[in-house]
This record gives sequence, structure tokens and C-alpha cells, in this order.
Amino acid sequence: GLADPRLGTMEREMKCQSCHGSSKDCPGHFGHIELAKPVYHVGFIKTVVQIMRCVCFHCSRLLA
Repeated sequence: GLADPRLGTMEREMKCQSCHGSSKDCPGHFGHIELAKPVYHVGFIKTVVQIMRCVCFHCSRLLA
């Protein structure tokens, strides 16, 4: 979950379980959560739409 100690320290006296750094030294670590359904990343929607406009909906060829 989001409070997993492997993602970084949450309290000053704790050591990170991933890098063993203190709360000052540990930059934090990435994690992921499995979702029941796919979710679009709002930061990429504009780019995906631009790419989709370059491809034919019917035959998947690149548009000129």
C-alpha cells in the first residue's frame, strides 16, 4: 500500500527498508498499485490523441 516502508521512511527515527537511509538521506522509491481496470494517465492524453490523429481508424496506416 501507500504506507509501505519500502517506499521510503515516514518517521524520522526509521530507516528505509529499501536503501537503509535515514529520513534525510532516502529520496523515496517508486511503487505501483494494481488497478481493477485500466486508467488513462492525464499527462499523456494530449500526446496520445495527437498520435491517434496520424493513424487511419479503418486500416491503421499512417496518414499523410
